[in-house]
Amino acid sequence: MPRIPVGFAMTSTLKTRLFRAGFSTLAALRADVWLPAVTDWRGVVLTMHRVRPAPAEGFAPNAHLEITPEFLELAVGRLRRRGIALVGLDEAKARLAAGDRERFAVLTFDDGYADNHDVAWPILNRLGVPFTVFVASGMVDGTASAWWLTLEEVLRRADTVDFAGTRRRLASDADRHRAFRAIARPLRALGEAKRDAAVRTLAAAAGVDIPALLAREMMDWDAVRRLAADPLVTIGGHTVDHPSLAALSTEEARREIVGGLDRIEAETGRRPRHFAYPYGSPRDVSVRDVELARSLGLEVAVTTSAGMLSGTGRNAAWPRVSLNGNFQCGRDLDLLVSGLPQLLDRRRLAVAAG
Repeated sequence: MPRIPVGFAMTSTLKTRLFRAGFSTLAALRADVWLPAVTDWRGVVLTMHRVRPAPAEGFAPNAHLEITPEFLELAVGRLRRRGIALVGLDEAKARLAAGDRERFAVLTFDDGYADNHDVAWPILNRLGVPFTVFVASGMVDGTASAWWLTLEEVLRRADTVDFAGTRRRLASDADRHRAFRAIARPLRALGEAKRDAAVRTLAAAAGVDIPALLAREMMDWDAVRRLAADPLVTIGGHTVDHPSLAALSTEEARREIVGGLDRIEAETGRRPRHFAYPYGSPRDVSVRDVELARSLGLEVAVTTSAGMLSGTGRNAAWPRVSLNGNFQCGRDLDLLVSGLPQLLDRRRLAVAAG
């Protein structure tokens, strides 16, 4: 998941409109042409979640987590035409260490959605593109609460919803969208245990079976094993339950990271060497968490702080650039891989070289 899957220092709609206006201005200035020449970057790690056909009009509050199969294929072609090599995480790390100046991109998918196997894999396999899937083991096992998916399903099914002492009628898709926005932010702000309990209470009231929901939306272990057997695919860790690690004690954070790695190794026979921090923002990933990932021997760990790779020294906190449902055209992609994120996003984890 991205740093806040729904939500929102400002409304997601307003934020998207502001970014869209900025992108339009930069496109008019041909920033995608001159920015690469004035920015010193060597690689970019792209964050994705789901790949499936665009949802029909209606209630789809998590649609920003999805890109279409057509856009995925367009992105691959566009990157290659710009002379950007598509490589896996291992090669990316090696290129940085060797000082290779050829620019590259790494494709990554977070959480372990079924469409990564069913839709993205056939496309990328046909095109010969390596990629990484960061699997949250509890989402595959059906034991996690996956609050953003569960809340969407609750609001889709229910006629009313009660949260934090307020009852909301759900008579239309507009009502459901308003309820999602109103509930998601305080829900996201709860501690891990309280949020899990609140989500499960909402699910029980609406008759939502969370394990069944996850069985429908996520890969099963057979699918994970098939991906793991493909030399073009890397399976990485993403914890067990997808918590904000910074909100946990050191021992809890360690259990989440190690537990996810252990579970993947038990099912695939291979221990992941790479990791994605859940949510991945500076408020969700502390210096302690980065040091923990480093101490556990993880070779590369990725955040969702926007930025490009410019050299070695931060292997436990690589930035990434999001490819999401709000920006799905070639012009947007050109700007995203121009070096623009490195200029715009100054929020960086203050971590030592590693």
